[in-house]
Amino acid sequence: MSGGKPMSGAVVEGVDFDRWAVILCKPDAVTRGLTSRILEMISSAGFTVTDRMDVIAQPWQAHVAYRDMLADTERREMRDLPAYIDAAYAGKPVTLALAHGAPGIHARLRQLIGHTDPTRAVPGTIRGDLGDDSLAVARGENRLVRNLVHTSDDPEGARREYGTWYGPGRRLQISDFDRCSVVLCKPDAVARGLVDSVLDRIAAAGATIANRIDVTVQPWQAHVHYWDLLVDADWFPDRDIPACLDDAYAGQMVQLAPHMP
Repeated sequence: MSGGKPMSGAVVEGVDFDRWAVILCKPDAVTRGLTSRILEMISSAGFTVTDRMDVIAQPWQAHVAYRDMLADTERREMRDLPAYIDAAYAGKPVTLALAHGAPGIHARLRQLIGHTDPTRAVPGTIRGDLGDDSLAVARGENRLVRNLVHTSDDPEGARREYGTWYGPGRRLQISDFDRCSVVLCKPDAVARGLVDSVLDRIAAAGATIANRIDVTVQPWQAHVHYWDLLVDADWFPDRDIPACLDDAYAGQMVQLAPHMP
């Protein structure tokens, strides 16, 4: 390519893909009705699973997903591999989801999913417990092995696969407020240097902490946050609540961090 902006492959910016992975429940998982069970196994292993989405796979999406195999001319089945991929994916339903966890999530997820060949996947892995196919049978029938689920190999793979399946330019958002709340570390926690300790204790209790931000509080934010105190003056009849709030918060530094169980 020449002229114009060079292609970087960074189809999604501003997301820490060292902590996010893309889960693809393949057409065989959908056909066998195993998608919810697979995602529950991933969630039970300590990962936060969000943004479930059912789509019909387009050929180009499967080609991008298998780009490394398609580009590997040493593979014996290279001549027929594009046809195998199209037969397995094009026009077929798949289920996508995102997994969030600590850095290194990709290796831990691959271990949970198990060996590419379900007959070699150990018990306790997704493919070991739920797989019903083998590489040997797949090769004999001239098709891809049906091994239920894929996850991105590394942060760059997660970035590419997020753009492939969820669409370039879409922002990661936590929108399920039945499962997400906001932690406000107040000015006294910031002043005493306790923010990390507070959030570590919340994380140790099983919550996933994400998107920490430092904020200098504006008066209206404290007023909205404590609206019930301002409205019901009978709670503290001996105090000037607006003045107390302004004194405690206005212009002070706080830290915010959404968390999910």
